[in-house]
Amino acid sequence: MSLTRFEINIHNPKTTFTAGELISGDVIIELSKTKSCR
Repeated sequence: MSLTRFEINIHNPKTTFTAGELISGDVIIELSKTKSCR
């Protein structure tokens, strides 16, 4: 689980991840929605 990496990507969109780490853009979107709810 690389939730921390995804969170960093949310705060820093310029950060680049490999296809293996970035499973799907939807995952980041979901995490973004979760952070918005907090």
